[in-house]
Amino acid sequence: MKTQAYKIMSQTCFVAGSMSIAGSLGLWCAGRVTGNRDMQRDGMFIGLWVPSFYILADRLATAALDHAERARSKQIGNELNELTRAEADAEEQCGPVQSPRPLQHIQR
Repeated sequence: MKTQAYKIMSQTCFVAGSMSIAGSLGLWCAGRVTGNRDMQRDGMFIGLWVPSFYILADRLATAALDHAERARSKQIGNELNELTRAEADAEEQCGPVQSPRPLQHIQR
């Protein structure tokens, strides 16, 4: 999957979690006002979804970051391979690079 798809799914889960909070509070309060216990239970049930949506949103956001990081690492690796190939080609054309002055001052 692409990084953008992970981001969109993460944002969707975050919005769904926020809407679950609002729906849960609305049902629970409406049940309290009308005395309808079924609405109160439904409100509590929907409230249980919130952590799941938020955890899923966090995991998808982390997956998006990991995907972007892997893509960047792959790009850097490809650039490094190109540079290494260019250096090898230059050395093949020009020969090995030698020091401008001989290293005779080093004692053996």
